[in-house]
Amino acid sequence: MTEQFLGFTRDYPRPRINCTECNNELVLKWGNKKIPHFSHFNKGKIKCNFNKETLQHKLSKELICELLNNKCIIKINIPCDNCFDNEVVDITLQDNENAYNEYKYENEVYDVAIVKNNQIIKVIEIYHTHYTHKRLINEWYELSTDNILNNIGKNKLQDIKELKLNCIRKRNKCNKTNCFNMFQIAQQLQYGTHYFSNTETYEIKKAMTKREQPFFLFSIEPFWKENNEKPPDNNFIWNIFLKRQQCLSCKTPENTKKFKPYCIKCWKLIIKGFDSFYGLPNETKLFDTEKIKYTNYPLIKNDNEITRLRNKYSFLNNINNWTNTQINSKCSKCKTNLLDDNNYIKYELIWWMGCNKKICHNCLK
Repeated sequence: MTEQFLGFTRDYPRPRINCTECNNELVLKWGNKKIPHFSHFNKGKIKCNFNKETLQHKLSKELICELLNNKCIIKINIPCDNCFDNEVVDITLQDNENAYNEYKYENEVYDVAIVKNNQIIKVIEIYHTHYTHKRLINEWYELSTDNILNNIGKNKLQDIKELKLNCIRKRNKCNKTNCFNMFQIAQQLQYGTHYFSNTETYEIKKAMTKREQPFFLFSIEPFWKENNEKPPDNNFIWNIFLKRQQCLSCKTPENTKKFKPYCIKCWKLIIKGFDSFYGLPNETKLFDTEKIKYTNYPLIKNDNEITRLRNKYSFLNNINNWTNTQINSKCSKCKTNLLDDNNYIKYELIWWMGCNKKICHNCLK
């Protein structure tokens, strides 16, 4: 079943197979616009819950299991959302290991599980219509049906010794020691700093003001040079940055050099004082925080974004208000003092629905 329709040619008669739900006959269909898929031969006369995703998902699980049990090496390419580099992981069965599909563990069912002595070693989830968000097992990967079926193509399974596939599971950070995003690189090179002390404060500010907020401040010269200090030994970070060949600010392709980390467009904006941008890394917006009051910051046009942030931090409704910053200065959650030895506030005040809240930045996380 797993090999019967792989790498088909659009020849007649059309390939057929029995439905996994009702056992009636399915026929393989294709066209100039629609991707190849299976449908019931007498569709109007049969009532069945089968859909075209079911078989592709089932085939993909069986293929991955069979390949692994045949000692095939599956090379999974894993992209990193932080440094945008790729890591390749080799998955192959070791002694006493077996691959199973539809493997049950506690309240979860895994598409493919690699098991040794009744212990789950790794898990592979198969994506076709719905992503997998989390699993109890630490080491798990997610592969798409299209990627699996297209890469296997017309090859016979017993002839495949190595298969390269792409993991679509999103990772915030990979395991490499040089996994730095551009904000971290800018900080290490002393060309910038976060406007707020943490992401939570930044998002709360957006939710309350309904306006965009400065996210990161860039500088034309590194801080050590502006302060007439000795340059730090950061050649390692420079090498990581220069290999990317991108502007430090907007991340567009650029032939950057040491001490020249920006494209000409960003350099002109920064030198004029427009040295901050907000939003996600690929949504760069610039405006002058020194000359423009926060009441003039651009309005957030997406109401769903405001709703999402307000729901995310709705727990602040249950945090005690801090009406007088000189008294009752302990965090409502962890009870640490919010004032330093000189009675100055350690953290930026968390302003929520018109009130300051007694909560430290650690508890916000």
